Amino acid sequence: MSIYAVWLDHDHAKILNFTPQELRHEKVDRSSHGHHTGNHEQEKKNQIQKFYHELLNHLQSANQILVMGPGQAKTEFVKHMEDHHHKNLLAKVIGVEAIDYVTDGEIEKKAREIFTKHNLFS
Repeated sequence: MSIYAVWLDHDHAKILNFTPQELRHEKVDRSSHGHHTGNHEQEKKNQIQKFYHELLNHLQSANQILVMGPGQAKTEFVKHMEDHHHKNLLAKVIGVEAIDYVTDGEIEKKAREIFTKHNLFS
């Protein structure tokens, strides 16, 4: 079983993959590279969409997903799943939690609390 906690804002994401054997950490940054059209807002929107797609690629093996973060990115990410035909992953989202800018250890602690409430850890 592969359980994921994803903490994200619009610039980067921290992915914690809880397996029975270990806890793996990954970080994904939103790339600021790309074609410059002169329309800054459209460029930013396109970069964020690419960022969300990259995150989804990291979550393909998930059995359960917890999405966390400050601000709106967490809810936008879940909406992105719905809008871009990722309903298979959307069905695995067990919660969307507001959590400020915190350390990896604090993200792990909060994720473990929520996963325990959902009886995902025996």
